[in-house]
Amino acid sequence: MTRIAKKRILIYLAVLIAALSFVLVFHVAFAFLDENNNGIINSAGISSDVVDELKFIPGDALSIAATSKTLPELGNNLSVTSKPQVSLKANGTTNEASYPYYIYLNLKNNGFIYSTVENTPEVILSVIDPEGREVTDIPNLSYSTTYGVDGFDVTTYEGLIPIANAYMISSNSSDTATIQDWTITLTYINLTTDQSPNYGKSINTEVIMSKEAL
Repeated sequence: MTRIAKKRILIYLAVLIAALSFVLVFHVAFAFLDENNNGIINSAGISSDVVDELKFIPGDALSIAATSKTLPELGNNLSVTSKPQVSLKANGTTNEASYPYYIYLNLKNNGFIYSTVENTPEVILSVIDPEGREVTDIPNLSYSTTYGVDGFDVTTYEGLIPIANAYMISSNSSDTATIQDWTITLTYINLTTDQSPNYGKSINTEVIMSKEAL
């Protein structure tokens, strides 16, 4: 074999070795990257498992319209009810979570007036907390009993009413949520006196729920 032929064989072998080395390095690098990528995905799964699941369900908006049909003489009271709900599911890492929250009733477009000279309450707000207890203390509102209905006089009120102030909810499960139900009722009292000054008038509301005070 000539010297030139031997030289060509050596060159071919060198090229082949270089090619095989490149393939080996690429394979190892790809495997390393693939392993790291899987690690990142797994880490993302773990990190999502430390997130608590707090949900607010505001319930129905409340509205009352006074007419001779909805409030017939010597008829029944007119009541509407909303049932806001708060649920909390703890993360799967600690299985423990606690949060304060806030609930407001926003009274809007209230056209009602007192139809009696004594300013007898006509629109009453009643609230039952998740423990089944009647709420009897709300800032700037007066609690009383009117014609057998317990609650706060909101006959001419407009604006935000704090229903729940930093009320706590806790959970010790990542599978089953802790649920707290509220009951908010507006009642228009059908008085024994003439209420026709309020016929054609109405009130609208919305329930606002938040993790922060407004």
